[in-house]
Amino acid sequence: MGYGSAVGLAYGVALALIGCLTANSQVPRTDPGSLLRGDLAAALTTGALLGTTTWLVYGLIADPVAALATGLASGLVFGFGGRAWTRYTVFRLHILRLLPWRLAGFLRQCQQAGLLRTAGPGWQFRHRELQEHLATPPPP
Repeated sequence: MGYGSAVGLAYGVALALIGCLTANSQVPRTDPGSLLRGDLAAALTTGALLGTTTWLVYGLIADPVAALATGLASGLVFGFGGRAWTRYTVFRLHILRLLPWRLAGFLRQCQQAGLLRTAGPGWQFRHRELQEHLATPPPP
């Protein structure tokens, strides 16, 4: 019972710290790539903190090599696994040629040309005709 409480407390503190670090990190929307960098920073923070917590908790009961392997695996899973479906969707859109390979550069050029505007937490193409053109699938 005491070990389960210690594990719960360790993960609770780690998750609270992750919540504090990622919630207050409002990335300024100066360019579209800032949202992508913010997503990567949140994934790295989550993975590092949960991986370290797992390593420390399992280091108390297991040998150091097994604890290190478990910490690395859980850091990768928790850090990048939660957003894996988003990356998979973007990759599929790249493969189907529905999205440019250098998405951040494309969005930066569109923003500099005045084609993008901020809309809430994201970006939106300014002109309705351009939105409709980009939304229609290419001919087979």
